[in-house]
Amino acid sequence: IPTYSLPRTQLTKAIVVALVVGLALGVFFGLLQTVIPDRMFWIFRPAAFIASGFLVGEAISRVTNRKRVPTLQWLAITGYVLAFVVYFTIAPVSVSSGIYTLAGLVVGGALALNPFR
Repeated sequence: IPTYSLPRTQLTKAIVVALVVGLALGVFFGLLQTVIPDRMFWIFRPAAFIASGFLVGEAISRVTNRKRVPTLQWLAITGYVLAFVVYFTIAPVSVSSGIYTLAGLVVGGALALNPFR
């Protein structure tokens, strides 16, 4: 079935998109975190993780013409984790997590995987 076959060129594009989008989102949300007031951390972090998961998954899905290969799930999670690591490297916040942050991580991960199910 064409939906479940991934040519090497599309796989290469998907790898590049996962890395670039993950890195860009991590930098963007990490830098944006520096201008957000401290009292807004509880809503900003989950929103950033949810948006990152959705955007990474959607970008990979679009560049591969909506393929549903299991390899793309791993790439989506890799891009999502890259965004998460870069965010916490740049943002001046601790890695301590509350219930909202954990919920944002789970929902963001699910949104990253959703286009490939």
